[in-house]
Amino acid sequence: PPTPVLQRARDTLGARVNLVHRLDSGTSGVLLLAIAGAAAAGPCAVTRALAAALQSEAASKTYYALVRGEAGHLRARGRFAIDRPLSVSAEPGRGGSGGGGGPFEARVPPTSRNAVTHVEFLAGCEASRPLQAPHGTSGVLDYIPSSVFADTAEQGGHGRASLVRCQPSTGRWHQIRRHLAGLGTPVLGDGRHGNTHTNREWRNYGFPLGLCLHCAQLQLPATDYSPALRVRCALPDHMCEIVQALPFAKEARDIAPELFQAVRPHTPFGFAAV
Repeated sequence: PPTPVLQRARDTLGARVNLVHRLDSGTSGVLLLAIAGAAAAGPCAVTRALAAALQSEAASKTYYALVRGEAGHLRARGRFAIDRPLSVSAEPGRGGSGGGGGPFEARVPPTSRNAVTHVEFLAGCEASRPLQAPHGTSGVLDYIPSSVFADTAEQGGHGRASLVRCQPSTGRWHQIRRHLAGLGTPVLGDGRHGNTHTNREWRNYGFPLGLCLHCAQLQLPATDYSPALRVRCALPDHMCEIVQALPFAKEARDIAPELFQAVRPHTPFGFAAV
């Protein structure tokens, strides 16, 4: 099994590190680690300062997601906010579909927390055009999976995949994934909140469909121990390969070229030491 990222960081830096900004399992992108004991004020002073900065209004997290949904539906909405409370009972360890629970979980009344995600449509399939074959093969796909493209001829065979930018204002469990799924546009590759049939068809046709949710940028204000931070991370290979196969590949590269630039990490495990 792969070495956990915290252990890799400790081995590389030769110091104990604390995780300040984490990601859901399967989500790729920016993590924020603090070197424990780096401040004279105490072993956790840097961690506490960065955690407070992360919770401030000046902080921002930017994610990109490939979702099931045709461009016409999302393009019409442009940039919009999803302001929908999310059930706490669905979280792991709190009963509900998230697991945990127990014989008395039915007695625990479900509660919700406010959750806000700002979503912006960037690019999507507009017309019935063949998908490019996955990397390592040649030509185009002769068969287009029904869930990848529209279900009826009246819809003109429009694509059902789009690229969106998401900025959460709150930090709930699986917030972006649950909010997008609630719109009927689940994240591709999401085995918990997504569309199983769609995910299976993408994989069966040769695409390496991991979770298509990526934290591309983390921005924090200055603290007593660090300057203002803006950390970026390009898209992972599996998302780049899917974008390249879709008709809007050039449009996506033009809109967000930084997502497709090669990452040159400062350390062997891919993170800049601050």
